[in-house]
Amino acid sequence: MSAGTATSSRPLALMRGAAAAFLLGTLAQAALAGLFVTGDVELLAWHDANAQVLAALALVLVLAAVLIRWRVQGPRWPIAATG
Repeated sequence: MSAGTATSSRPLALMRGAAAAFLLGTLAQAALAGLFVTGDVELLAWHDANAQVLAALALVLVLAAVLIRWRVQGPRWPIAATG
């Protein structure tokens, strides 16, 4: 693998990892909300913390989409899909 190929694949790997983490966080958010509704009030803090993590991951996804477009001349639709 050449140096150019390794550099160009990093934004894509970042986006894939962030998307997978965002998916897991979203599933956890639903589970935490369900457990909170059943009466476990202490999970509200976990639900809030997970929301903060999801917001940060959303920002990482947008930045990765911009990097893909800018550095690799990738398609524009990931920016619109993540923004």
